[in-house]
Amino acid sequence: MNNMLNAMKRSFLALAALAIVLSAFRGPSTASADPRWANPNMTKEAREVLKYLYNQSGKGILSGQHNYVDALNDWSNKAAEITGEYPAVWGNDFAWGEVASMRQGVVDAAIDAWRHGSIVTLSWHAEKPDAPDNAGWWDVQSWYTEDEMREVVTPGTEKYKQWEKKADEIAGYLSQLQAAGVPVIWRPYHENNAGFFWWGGRPELVKQLWTNLYDRFTNMHHLNNLIWNYNTASYNEWSMPVDDFYPGDSYVDMVSVDIYDSFKPSYYEDTLRIANGKPIAIGECGMLPDIELIQETQPLYTYFLGWGNMLTGSNTFEHIADVYDHPYTTNKDEVKQAIFK
Repeated sequence: MNNMLNAMKRSFLALAALAIVLSAFRGPSTASADPRWANPNMTKEAREVLKYLYNQSGKGILSGQHNYVDALNDWSNKAAEITGEYPAVWGNDFAWGEVASMRQGVVDAAIDAWRHGSIVTLSWHAEKPDAPDNAGWWDVQSWYTEDEMREVVTPGTEKYKQWEKKADEIAGYLSQLQAAGVPVIWRPYHENNAGFFWWGGRPELVKQLWTNLYDRFTNMHHLNNLIWNYNTASYNEWSMPVDDFYPGDSYVDMVSVDIYDSFKPSYYEDTLRIANGKPIAIGECGMLPDIELIQETQPLYTYFLGWGNMLTGSNTFEHIADVYDHPYTTNKDEVKQAIFK
């Protein structure tokens, strides 16, 4: 009898251990039940979008597509041409100095996208603060020493004043969107746990840069239409641990991860952990995710954003159609019914 009881006990403990492992693999079953926003003055429209993402978590994934400053809707239109469905999330970027004259077009396209039922997300491939007004891509990817970067985040320095000027220019465009009633999932200084761009790779300085921007946009410019989307590069041999760079819950509304290899469980787990109950998303991807995989093992991603021309460069038409047609995928028409009712 004792041998039988011991065997049953061992079996029970083994099953319990397996349940714990599987629970850790899948992460929590839902985001926090009560939506939270960093800015207490967040606009009604932004709150509605954020609440929708909280509610969406674990129930489905929104399709999304990034476009370019010089091709404002081309890749969203291409997705619709292939699938018969428009992406639920429309993305674009304010880019760098030499294409600054096109930023107004991004604003106008964002207003149009929102009014036609898309959720809007914007990023900013910012040039270095001391770069010339006609700065190119090199000035986005070039590097600052640690001392130079410290100047950027220290009030009163010349580089800080230059940073203020460039940030204020972007605030002007976001202010237009606020006046038009457009909420924005705002994803600045993305992939900052890597050395891909001048702002990345130094944890304490990254956190200070983020909080400086949050404070300036929220408390000086009163940009209450922003949903602050803290974004990481997936943690692998080209990046650093995501936890070291997170600026804190008081400055973040949601968390996303950019994935350009495979949709590894560790990327999902890292994102869930730092989000701490906030909504999570795939901020950029080349290959669109396998929706069966997402539904079964990574269900809390609220949306994915295919990156520009990689839509067709990294995916077959068949795969794109499968992603958009999957019952777990939510496209633009469903979002219109949910948010714009």
